[in-house]
Amino acid sequence: SVFHSEVVIQNVSAKQSGGGFFVLGSVYISDNSMILIQNARSTETGGGFIASGEVEIAGKSTVNMSNSHAGGNGGGFDAEKGLKVSTGSKLNIRNAKAGQDGGGFSARGGFYAESIVISSSNLSIQDAIAGERGGGFAAGVVMIEASTVAMFSTDAGAYGGAFAVIGLR
Repeated sequence: SVFHSEVVIQNVSAKQSGGGFFVLGSVYISDNSMILIQNARSTETGGGFIASGEVEIAGKSTVNMSNSHAGGNGGGFDAEKGLKVSTGSKLNIRNAKAGQDGGGFSARGGFYAESIVISSSNLSIQDAIAGERGGGFAAGVVMIEASTVAMFSTDAGAYGGAFAVIGLR
């Protein structure tokens, strides 16, 4: 968990998953915190990071990611149990690439059963590429409420240039 803090991660890589960091559990970023991840790579999942639980960005916090790449899912990051961005927070991803799904990020939860919730916040993804589905992001269920979601120059090799919503299986 990150509260009232600033975390900077630059020029990192992992031979498997989580180029910047790997969390067996959830990631909570709150109370005006800021996380910056630049130049992060992983051979498998989560170029910037991977969390086996949910990722929550709240309390006017900001996550900025740039130049993140994953060989598998989640070029920027992979949130296996979903993503929540709320209460005036911002998630900005630039220049991210995934070999499979979710160029900017993926919120997988097994067979894409978990959701993305963006509430009273901002999501911006620019210059993101997915080898298969969801140039910007790939997820199961998406809810956007009173928020701004902007996708610029995103591309997918198969489905969903901006995003792919796979639904519950």
